[in-house]
Amino acid sequence: LTEQEAVCNDGSPGAYFLNKGSASSTVWIVHLEGGHWCWDEKSCQNRWRSYNGLMTSKHWADKREFAGIYAGGSGALDGAHVAVVGYCTSDAYLGDRAASSETFGWHFRGSRVVEATLRDLVRHGLGRSSTGSRHTVVFGGCSAGGRGAMSTLDFVSSVLAAEGVDVEVRGVLDAPLWIDMAPYDSSVVSLAEQTRLVYALADSSGRVSETCRAAHPGEEWKCIFGEYRLPHVTTPHILSTAQRDTFQISWNMGHAVVGGPDTWTNDQADYAQRFQSRMRSVLLNSVVSSGSIFFSPNCPVHCISSSPEAHARAVGHHPKASLWLLVKAPIVGAELGA
Repeated sequence: LTEQEAVCNDGSPGAYFLNKGSASSTVWIVHLEGGHWCWDEKSCQNRWRSYNGLMTSKHWADKREFAGIYAGGSGALDGAHVAVVGYCTSDAYLGDRAASSETFGWHFRGSRVVEATLRDLVRHGLGRSSTGSRHTVVFGGCSAGGRGAMSTLDFVSSVLAAEGVDVEVRGVLDAPLWIDMAPYDSSVVSLAEQTRLVYALADSSGRVSETCRAAHPGEEWKCIFGEYRLPHVTTPHILSTAQRDTFQISWNMGHAVVGGPDTWTNDQADYAQRFQSRMRSVLLNSVVSSGSIFFSPNCPVHCISSSPEAHARAVGHHPKASLWLLVKAPIVGAELGA
């Protein structure tokens, strides 16, 4: 990306990987990669030491393999143009703050990277149909990318409209639904506290919708936190979130889940069960916006859209659960595994 402010944490340019589909396709998939984030000086230092590929693009390869539903094959997305946005901003694509002493020397420009990607895709033909057919943008992501997509989805149309492009927008939000539940391990930083800190550190205020802001005055950080943001997402979407989301349970239990349920104590197993019940409650009590569907398998997975194995395990042959479905036939409703 050439836009000056569309940069990674270290100031290197943001980037995306494009696989142009068939010439006749009017479907453009924009997928935001995942990779958690950092929320204070220590967590950002640790991230740089252990995972600096998530903070800089300097060492990225020129090509990237697409997997899961984005790798092509049968279905409504076959032949679509696919853009995968590389994750290097550590802010779930929601920040808009330049490096300073207050950010410990890091840039947090995730929202700029996403907007620059959309504008660049217009130059590659997005929204420009020789036949006059309206294009569809399937905008989504997995994990941190899913959380970023959830808070960005309602802004996509206006970003493209500013470029003179009128498109249909649909969302595929994979594993974005963090729930506000105290960790089992009191020594870990809760997901809610991380979100509150990132909101201030990265300045994510530009991705707060007016309805969410009105619902949480003085606690606007909740508007980038899944449980609280979901009721305010109006663009038709499919949300996929496992009731036993392995990342959240693992984090909240101090990564005890790595050993598997067979290694848990009775108290840990009870916590995982309470997490599952809480996730079901959040979903069952959330308003499903028009044209949208929630899909929640009762199995221990995290992202399913980018993993062929996880997608097959969680979705199987359920006709309502296909992540391709939304493009052609949106369904209103919710489907929760027993």
